[in-house]
Amino acid sequence: MSSSSTDSRKQTDLRLMQTGLRLVAQATAATTVHLVVIRPESGGPSSNNDDDDITVVHCYPVDAPPPGTEARQRCRLTAERGEPTVSPPDRFNPERPSVMAAPIVGLEPPGSPDTQRVLLVSGAQDRAWSAADITALTDAVELLQATATALEERSGLQAELRSERRRRQLERRVAGLVAATNRQLGTHATAGALAEHGSPVIGASMTSLAVVEGDEVLFFHGPGVDDDIASEWTSAPLETEVPMVQAAATGETVVVADLSGFQQWPAMQPYVAQLGLEAFAAVPITDDELGLRACVGMGFTHPLTDGQLPAEADRLLRLASQTLTRAIRFDTRSDQADTLRQVAIPTELPKPDALDIAATYLAPNRYRPVGGDIFDVVAIPDGRTGIIVADATGHDLVATRAATRARYALGILTQLGWDPAATMGAVNDYLCSTGDANRYVTCALAVIDRDRRGGLLATAGHPLPRILRLTGVRTLGSHGDPLLGLHDHTYRQHRFDLEHGDVLLMFTDGMLDAMGPERDPDDRLADAGLQRLCVAPDGWPPPAETVLASLMETMDDDRDDDVAVVVTTTGAINPGGDTLRLAWRAGTVSLRGTRQRVSSWLADTTHPPTADEVEDLVLVATELLSNADQAAPEGTVVDLQAQRTEDHVEITVANEGAPITVDGSMPDRDQHRGRGLAIVQQVADRLETTHHSGRTRVTASIATR
Repeated sequence: MSSSSTDSRKQTDLRLMQTGLRLVAQATAATTVHLVVIRPESGGPSSNNDDDDITVVHCYPVDAPPPGTEARQRCRLTAERGEPTVSPPDRFNPERPSVMAAPIVGLEPPGSPDTQRVLLVSGAQDRAWSAADITALTDAVELLQATATALEERSGLQAELRSERRRRQLERRVAGLVAATNRQLGTHATAGALAEHGSPVIGASMTSLAVVEGDEVLFFHGPGVDDDIASEWTSAPLETEVPMVQAAATGETVVVADLSGFQQWPAMQPYVAQLGLEAFAAVPITDDELGLRACVGMGFTHPLTDGQLPAEADRLLRLASQTLTRAIRFDTRSDQADTLRQVAIPTELPKPDALDIAATYLAPNRYRPVGGDIFDVVAIPDGRTGIIVADATGHDLVATRAATRARYALGILTQLGWDPAATMGAVNDYLCSTGDANRYVTCALAVIDRDRRGGLLATAGHPLPRILRLTGVRTLGSHGDPLLGLHDHTYRQHRFDLEHGDVLLMFTDGMLDAMGPERDPDDRLADAGLQRLCVAPDGWPPPAETVLASLMETMDDDRDDDVAVVVTTTGAINPGGDTLRLAWRAGTVSLRGTRQRVSSWLADTTHPPTADEVEDLVLVATELLSNADQAAPEGTVVDLQAQRTEDHVEITVANEGAPITVDGSMPDRDQHRGRGLAIVQQVADRLETTHHSGRTRVTASIATR
């Protein structure tokens, strides 16, 4: 409670008591009324003490003089008898006031149970008290008792409310600290959150965390530590003689109860005044099994009575222990996951001729850095290429280890030249023989033979691969073969064809789930963007990395399963690099992207042309392509093929429908159509157009040095 609210409450209590005393004075026609407290040291009515045992707590009027000696004796006598007493007027001493006193029974003030309250009423010197006055006094006592009871009950209720407010405030602060630490994972991030949000929980002016790593201690400071001190104390050797280092290193609590205690820590003294500290405590947090050695440092702007920490400190320390232990375990699992991931996921893929391959692995989320999905690309000595995508049941390190065993078994047999079905059968026999009945593996294994323009595919309870083409999406293989490791089985294999420009997509079910688990697999793929990927403004087939990036954009970041994807594109560039083949859906051509792809291809040919020649060649390619794109009906295909020889480059563009032609002369400036084609006619050494079966082909040949 604030000081202003406390003062207001005291003023209210005083007004209530003054009102009660005023009513007593009115009822008894008294000149003054005193409410006194008698402590147990009282010696009774005959006591000769110095009146230190009697204290006036309230009086009416507020400036009334204190009771005299005889009046105080009357109070002691009344307290001793436990009933009202009257002092009649003294005819021999007319200046002595007449007094009447009554005990207030059952309302002893806090402290000793023998302490009593007495109501003392004084009248005029010649006042003679009657039975009616005593009755009025008794009634007044009951009124004061009720008033005092109400005040004490309200005081107790207010104390309970203050206690409840403090408790709720503590719970809110603890909840804020829990929320802050729950958002963190690693040890460093968790220690930083504890330091940042720990001070309000215990009413400390500052909180810091120390964590032992190797032969040094790392510090994490909260907002109560000045920036210059925080930057100076980021780490320290284990031998540093400051409380936090010693507590973290030795596992023993260090308490500096007051300013004099800092003299034992010379290295800390320069910072005490700057931080405004009068006390400090460093409490260790250890876990021998996990190798955790840490410490919570708490600074206070007031001394610690008897060296005792605030009761709330236990909450902070328990929470710090729980969250740091969790963080250590997470770091340990992450380190294991990183090591295992390096084994499970290839860091570099082979680069087979005429194939462009890109692949990725996505962990389930930041709380689970690994899962059971893996992929691999195998270069077979006879020139074929094997592509493996597998998924072991589960989302933990055990699943990753199971998938890793399967990856190497599948990879070795594939590299030896085994067909997919035979490889699947052998690995299935191996997994069944291990006796691990809780770890099954789904798998898709494709072996691509570029010379035969196709390949072989076998699957084991796995999502079927897709081929993306300008004309749409095609599914390979069929379901029906069980997971690897489930039971004895003879696996089937399917032969598939690869046309020029096909994009082969192999993936785990995590990709499907990330695209929308409320739909069936085929719809998910179509709706999630695979159909959209069949439009490539920069030319088909798109680079494998482009397809992969587009797939990543369609996936939800908040996923529960890991994802493995391998994208393989075929046919854009021939093995020698001197042929370029691209295609578009009519109306989707991007001339800017085409310029970039043609320029890159020319630079990579066996005989790269000069910069001026590249400029002319790119101009010819884009103008022919623009002409064909405008002439082609919607939904048809426009394609471009470029061939590099030692002394020239030939570019052919084909489209459905009739071409846009010119007579060879340059159109007027106000004409937009035909200017580019006229330039092509002037740049090309040979330009010919053929039209057959509704398809137009325009070929330009340009000599090079």
